[in-house]
Amino acid sequence: MRASLIFGSCICFIIYGCIDPESPKDWKRVDISTNANLNVITFIDDNVGFIGATQKSPLSEATYSFIDGSYFDYVNEVHINSDSIKYFHVEFSAQHPEPVLFKTTDGGQTWLGISTSFISDVVDISFIDERSGYVMTSKEGLYKTVDGGMTWKRVLSNVAFLGNQRIVNNPFQKIHFFTALEGIAFHEDKGVVVKTLDGGKNWFIVPYFDIQCESCGLENVLFLNGSKTGFAVYRSKFLKTLDAGETWEEIAFTTPYDENGLASYMNDLTFRDLENGAMLFQGRAFQTTDGGRTWQDVADRPITGDKILLKEEDQLYLQYHGNPSLQHFDLSTRELNSFSSEGDASTITDWCFAGNRILAVGGGGILLKFDIR
Repeated sequence: MRASLIFGSCICFIIYGCIDPESPKDWKRVDISTNANLNVITFIDDNVGFIGATQKSPLSEATYSFIDGSYFDYVNEVHINSDSIKYFHVEFSAQHPEPVLFKTTDGGQTWLGISTSFISDVVDISFIDERSGYVMTSKEGLYKTVDGGMTWKRVLSNVAFLGNQRIVNNPFQKIHFFTALEGIAFHEDKGVVVKTLDGGKNWFIVPYFDIQCESCGLENVLFLNGSKTGFAVYRSKFLKTLDAGETWEEIAFTTPYDENGLASYMNDLTFRDLENGAMLFQGRAFQTTDGGRTWQDVADRPITGDKILLKEEDQLYLQYHGNPSLQHFDLSTRELNSFSSEGDASTITDWCFAGNRILAVGGGGILLKFDIR
């Protein structure tokens, strides 16, 4: 999902425009009062957003036990086979845990650490509105809130006992919820995907994916905001769903350099609606206007990065682990601009739009803000 591009000196920027090291920085540093690694950022609207962080305090592990709840029993059968999952959980503790979840209500200007019943790293966040949301942790499973993060309840365990006597630790590290009740959970590297229709009380296996495969999970999963339509990469195939991830179909796609596109070459993927999207593919940036069936190179020169975002139909943003840390490409005028940053942007792990700004998070508590002109 990642690509890299190294610019050695100002000479390398001739076609892009040199950056004066003494000029004001466009990427502004925002103080979040922590030096923990920040893993994920998401915004519900222009003002309310959440950041998930890594726990700095050492965790101690307790013993395995069955998890309470309606999914105590096997999912599909009363015995373990290739189609069933049984859930366990491991309890964790820390002497002086630090906040792993932060919230803003003013568009990212100020942030408050939230006290939570989970203490391990937050690896994914999915909020439906300011009150209803879900957080996936690295070691304690999936938690749910219905009061904006004040209280949390576990709704999916952190250990799965799969078919053929296989135990998988932390089998689900990514989530997406479409409503307060309907959502999916999966792991980018493992072939097991589960779905709930009742807010986490019950889960069932999505049958398209092979739960016995150790290294063929979903990648580049993207769901459109407010829609049950999504796109994903699985086993070098480009997939599309219209029913919130319950069923999937393959989309045959082409690029100018590869008539038989291999989706595993995608570095990052973004869609702003059903038809318009962009991706990083084999070191170049591409756009689609037909839902991903055909892709066109956005420029006659390499334009690449680690992450890609599309705002409106013609404003493309690329983030790179280095300098320039942010590039903007206007698909209408073919103009490319590069921007500098306050602080080290090489550790950026996630970013998102929040109104007319972009916010990015990374290692060492780095939170950067870019105001879109």
